[in-house]
Amino acid sequence: MKCYNAAKKIVQTLHNAGFTAYFNGGWVRDHLLGKDADDIDIATTATPEDMIDLFEKTIPVGINFSILIVVQDEVHCEVATFRKESDYVDGRRPEKVSHTTPEEDAKRRDFTINGMFFDPLTDTIYDYVGGQQDLKKGVIKAIGNPHQRFNEDRLRMIRACRYSARFSFPIEKETKAAIIAHAGELFPAVAIERVYDEFRKMTKDPHLFDALLLLHQFTLLDVIFKDLPLISYNKLEEKLKTPLHFPENTSPIVYLYELLEEISLSDKIALCKHFKVSKSEIRFTEELDKWKHSLDFSDYELVQLYAHENSDKCLKITSIHVKDSSFDRFHAEKKKLLKEHIRRLIEKRPLICSKDLLDRGMKAGRELGNTLKEAEKLAINKNLSTKQEVFQALSNSKDNK
Repeated sequence: MKCYNAAKKIVQTLHNAGFTAYFNGGWVRDHLLGKDADDIDIATTATPEDMIDLFEKTIPVGINFSILIVVQDEVHCEVATFRKESDYVDGRRPEKVSHTTPEEDAKRRDFTINGMFFDPLTDTIYDYVGGQQDLKKGVIKAIGNPHQRFNEDRLRMIRACRYSARFSFPIEKETKAAIIAHAGELFPAVAIERVYDEFRKMTKDPHLFDALLLLHQFTLLDVIFKDLPLISYNKLEEKLKTPLHFPENTSPIVYLYELLEEISLSDKIALCKHFKVSKSEIRFTEELDKWKHSLDFSDYELVQLYAHENSDKCLKITSIHVKDSSFDRFHAEKKKLLKEHIRRLIEKRPLICSKDLLDRGMKAGRELGNTLKEAEKLAINKNLSTKQEVFQALSNSKDNK
């Protein structure tokens, strides 16, 4: 409600200054579906210059496309001037952008269900593209000529699949035919980061399964993963039941591995870099890979796994793939047995520290570092709990070499 009230204030301010302003896009669609959201975009006849003069705080995020952020009551709302775009030459960006009417602005948008406006001051819907009718019919339909819409921004082909899955709406016949016709033209027009962002949105939706199947059906997955061994459609139907049970906030890249035949860790890292994912997602991929071998790990190695911030998530994902109750029992018992060592590692409280070795006459350097590591290994693998026990174990280890 805070977002709605802030956005309504923005519209009121623009209206009082003599401008037309409406809520637009996804919020209007969701409002008509009875699913009001907390993300409201606004379209207006005011220019960015007008808005900078009218509002105390604005953030320029897309001045070339007459878009900026207006901050109202600590709420950020994207506000754009009604515009008409033309002369698309790269499958994404228009060469010309001009200010226009709400009706013309609606015609440049992607799908009819996203092309409507709402006036919060009068509770009026403005629909120039048949969006209300298509919502009632339950269909995803491109505005105007679908070939033209996809040539303007080829990412819309992926978005159509995401919307179709999200709302359980079939894709209209001509729109579907255009996706199939242009699937092979996705790259280089679309930046890979934008594709990954669409996958990210899919993984937050309970209908991820259906979206990925549609992408496979329309050969878009073949285009996205052209150099990797994509699994068959029939196999995908079966395999995609697994990630439905992944923990909340699992990195999207982990879901994407499910689309492929078994690949090595190095191939997974290459895929991460291809999609330009964050360093934390790459680290998660590396950490997750270790769990496949965890039944053969020493207690010292297991403690490193359990102490990692993503351990619970990695354990659950691996358990889902393993489908063996003995795997869960093994780790439950080990975590219980090693809980004090896990706590020490998390709290960075080794039984033997540098000062202990320096006090015993050891000089700073590589030998000291190696001895500290050896001390921790012995403490965990032999389940020791005091300094004296660890020093005795170190002495015995040295004698046996």
